[in-house]
Amino acid sequence: MKKFFLLIVVLCNSATASGESFGRGGISFNYPGVGMRYVFKKNIVELKYQKVKDDYETTLYGLRYYRLLHLKNIFPYFGGELGIFNTSETKGVEDASGRAVGVFIGVEKFIFKKFSVNMDIGPYIAVVDKPGKNSISVNEFDFVLNISINFYFLKNK
Repeated sequence: MKKFFLLIVVLCNSATASGESFGRGGISFNYPGVGMRYVFKKNIVELKYQKVKDDYETTLYGLRYYRLLHLKNIFPYFGGELGIFNTSETKGVEDASGRAVGVFIGVEKFIFKKFSVNMDIGPYIAVVDKPGKNSISVNEFDFVLNISINFYFLKNK
């Protein structure tokens, strides 16, 4: 999955550098991860990586889609996210992996020309498949709040 994530990032950056696409690329910093985003007119596609270490160590690879609206210098949006994750106890006793899907609404505000902050909230469901001889599935539903700081570095003329 890491190879797929890196391939998508390289393709987005090469399309931008060659001038074949409309928009600009950027990087997104959120707790506890990072994302690569690309803006196509009124749409944003973002590849996201997050890693949390607590009682459990959880890694998430996600693909987000945003549809932008425009009100002066503030950008409301709505969208969806698909992700896969792996989680394990820090002692390595129990491992699990699964899929997550969610929808959200939010707003992005530019502070400077290339810097913005965004926040969104929405319902997510996670389906966890625990491998092993006692294989079980667990479904979790919750609301998720995302906050990130974004830096846009590529732009076509």
